[in-house]
Amino acid sequence: MNADGTERKQLTADPFFELQPEMSPDGRYIAFRSNQQGYVIWRMNADGSNPKQLTSGNFGDFAPKFTADGQWILFSSYRWTGSMMIGKISIEGGEPVQLTDYPSFFPALSPDGKVIAAGHLDENNAPHFALISSTGGPPFKLLNVPSTVRLGQGFGWTLDGRALDYIDTHNGVSNLWSQPIDGSPPKQLTNFRSDLIFRFALSRDGRQFVLAPEAQPATSC
Repeated sequence: MNADGTERKQLTADPFFELQPEMSPDGRYIAFRSNQQGYVIWRMNADGSNPKQLTSGNFGDFAPKFTADGQWILFSSYRWTGSMMIGKISIEGGEPVQLTDYPSFFPALSPDGKVIAAGHLDENNAPHFALISSTGGPPFKLLNVPSTVRLGQGFGWTLDGRALDYIDTHNGVSNLWSQPIDGSPPKQLTNFRSDLIFRFALSRDGRQFVLAPEAQPATSC
């Protein structure tokens, strides 16, 4: 649909769940998670045509994100061990490439394409933002995350690549916050006094957020 909500068009029509849509940088494709053939990653044209299955198996692949050149899709998966880890797959399919070998999930690529931000749980199960090279490997920096943040709600880079925006919920009220990657204190971006935010996204020009509100607390991670 257009940014003002007009000209809405249904893109998929089948009995399966299609979740977590992600537009490619060039606007040609949408990657998404589907429970058709197991929870795996699919790709389709921006108009909904020519769907193509990219990953396979009953491993639980989710949270697709395109690389800056649009040729690969990052995703989280249980396929390598019992923990969530990050891999990538070509937009043409093929064998997935493992990028991390420690608990890591919901990858988000920096605007310059050099750094992956991911959720990470340490040995004490404490949440962090992990900063990882786009080629994979161990995190080169960990940023603390408040216990009131549900990483599964998503987070994303600011347009200048200097901070990560996320949802924090206190006393049944959600607001957007921004954590500078230099480790300085987070900054509150919104000051809502009621309601919860389920998901959010930043416009490509960096000027607006779109928010999905919810009336009750989410039960998913």
